[in-house]
Amino acid sequence: MTGLWDRFAPHIYSAEQVTHSKPAPDLFLLAERELGVEPAQCLVIEDSVNGVMAAHAAGMRVWGFMGGGHMDEHSRKRLVAARAERIVENWKEVATLFAKL
Repeated sequence: MTGLWDRFAPHIYSAEQVTHSKPAPDLFLLAERELGVEPAQCLVIEDSVNGVMAAHAAGMRVWGFMGGGHMDEHSRKRLVAARAERIVENWKEVATLFAKL
């Protein structure tokens, strides 16, 4: 629908490929294995508490993402409480921060 498939394929992973969905770390661990990187080298960008919890359980860094239309100040507080390392407002901010990594 978005026309982004070719930019990411074959590295597209879904909960349908793992036994346990978030907040279990299974999906993130599958992705890191397929990409051939260690969990400590991964940065997850998540807009859900379950996603933040899954990233932590996988031993990965995680930023909370506020760029979706469904996100509000309650969402921000939940991501912070779930221990997102930082909160990013949109993809432009993410790109700026990536350039500094």
